[in-house]
Amino acid sequence: LLVSYSVCTRSHILDRASHGSVVVLEYVLEHEDCDVDPINRLEKATPLHLAVKLGHPEIRRAVVDSLLEAGADT
Repeated sequence: LLVSYSVCTRSHILDRASHGSVVVLEYVLEHEDCDVDPINRLEKATPLHLAVKLGHPEIRRAVVDSLLEAGADT
């Protein structure tokens, strides 16, 4: 059972989303304990910052929309 998520896990989730696993991202975002605005230790970026850098336009849009719907704002 997934309950809490670290910055490393969040980066991994975005990595999976960049490979077409948007369903995984949306599953994680459904959990109320999911922090949608943590800062990545390596890039000093939030998931939203990382999402806008995704190469595939349709996946980028789906990930950004999912993050915004979940309350991401940084």
